[in-house]
Amino acid sequence: MLPDPFLIRMKRFLGEEFPQFLSIYQAPPSSGLRVNSLKIGIADFINLSPFDLTPIPWTSEGFAIPADCRPGTHPYHVAGLYYIQDPSAMAVTELLDPQPGEKVLDLAAAPGGKATHIASKMKQSGLLLANDINARRVRDLYNNLERWGARNTIVTNETPSRLAEHF
Repeated sequence: MLPDPFLIRMKRFLGEEFPQFLSIYQAPPSSGLRVNSLKIGIADFINLSPFDLTPIPWTSEGFAIPADCRPGTHPYHVAGLYYIQDPSAMAVTELLDPQPGEKVLDLAAAPGGKATHIASKMKQSGLLLANDINARRVRDLYNNLERWGARNTIVTNETPSRLAEHF
């Protein structure tokens, strides 16, 4: 159940589109995975994947998977061949469009969905500073980036204001 103040604000903000917005909460959540192009080509992954994959139109590395699929228990996940991520979340890095050689700050990086995607787009060139303010979540971030094989990444656990002072 969504809080009434939130619903009131969203209805005011969305107007006629509010019923469509509200209907998404009745639909089952979408499931997806994003292939680690640092470790395997997309075509190669498609050929060896044990999952029913449906391409996501806004990213060549992303695929929707059936809701009953459990990709987190597969050895390919442990090996870092893919990251489990909601398909809509994959749009963030696509819009950012990081390039090799750039310097990128992911200020709220845990657990690592955006950060692993950014690292792939940067192709091990440039610098990704992946930060999260929550120390417990930073451990998950570090583990995901390590499994991903991201070499151009620094993981920090700092407040945005302290990072701003430094940079």
